Amino acid sequence: MYCLKCGNKLDDGDKFCHKCGFSAEGTSDEIKAEEPQQADQPKKSKKGLWIGIGCAIAATLIGIVVTVVATSPTGVINPFGTVNVSAGNNGSEKDMPTMQSSETTEEPTEEPTAEPTEEPTPKPTPVKAQYTAYINGGFKGADVENDNGKVIAHLENGSLVNCIESRTVGPYNDQATQWKIECNGVVGWVWWAFMDTDLIGLTENVGTENGLNLRSGPGTQYSAVTLLPYYSSVKILSFNGQHTSDGYWAYVQSEDGYTGYVVLNYLMIARD
Repeated sequence: MYCLKCGNKLDDGDKFCHKCGFSAEGTSDEIKAEEPQQADQPKKSKKGLWIGIGCAIAATLIGIVVTVVATSPTGVINPFGTVNVSAGNNGSEKDMPTMQSSETTEEPTEEPTAEPTEEPTPKPTPVKAQYTAYINGGFKGADVENDNGKVIAHLENGSLVNCIESRTVGPYNDQATQWKIECNGVVGWVWWAFMDTDLIGLTENVGTENGLNLRSGPGTQYSAVTLLPYYSSVKILSFNGQHTSDGYWAYVQSEDGYTGYVVLNYLMIARD
């Protein structure tokens, strides 16, 4: 017989259920035999449902894996994001992380442009002078010409020049000599008539029509000693290259014995 409450099987003569303690009186074999079957039936049907669901899920996963293996050219792709690649003939495998392929465009690199190098400016070749001379004789100096006779510079009287070479210019009956000179970077030809190798002792004439002041010092800030008439002669006593904005100054003596300073630019030589 069986317990009316829990369905536990009871031995003959039991007054209480050994499992739940329910009274065993009034139990019958037929009733007790039917109740356990009714209590166990829902448990068996629920367990079978879960087993069926699990089998369906497993079959689905196996189908997915088989499909991926059949379509992958390099190996087995598992659901954890790794690719199993064959390592060689030994059949070992490595797990490598999956990477998305992306096309990278290389930007063209510009070749560095070479900076133009400045060629050094050639220094003028020093010339070897035969001797030195002074520009003198022309009113306010002398012109310097190039090889074709074009004036390229003007030098004041009293300018010291290096004489390099000479040439004869003009027709046979009226030939004149030019000297190629160099003075402060200027190179060209000057007529010999406007040059002197030494100024000291030369006698020259005043070239300004209104006369020329004979001053007590080499500059216009010095007082005038006397006024030298136009074309009157003076003798150069000394010259040391003193120069101002007016030109080179020389210490001279006038015809009537006065001494002082005059600018060489305003003197000229009456040559034969």
